[in-house]
Amino acid sequence: MTPVIAKSPAVRCGLRGAFMVALALVSACVDERRPAPAPAAAAAGVVAAPSVAGTYDCGEDGRIQVEFFGDRVRVAEADGSTVELPASPPGQRNRFGEDLSAIVIEGREALYMRARREPWTCLR
Repeated sequence: MTPVIAKSPAVRCGLRGAFMVALALVSACVDERRPAPAPAAAAAGVVAAPSVAGTYDCGEDGRIQVEFFGDRVRVAEADGSTVELPASPPGQRNRFGEDLSAIVIEGREALYMRARREPWTCLR
């Protein structure tokens, strides 16, 4: 004996309705999509360093270490001198400068300028 498939519209609507109810119940068991929690460093106010941070080799002029702090960078030279430079203009992530000092970073190359001396071209 072969099973009889109900062809009446009432039975099809009933099956469709039962399927929709089952689908709603299953989807209610699934967790809601929520954004991932912030990493501990971001929660503590530490800004992730973009690609500008790092050590740059400036050839015969020496090396510089660049640290990124969100709205500014700190440049430390091999002789121990440091300078903090704000983003210029504000919001920039690769141009920093103030008074007579500036650094422009493009990819792996940095152009570092200080008062009364030739600019340094440095590579990471």
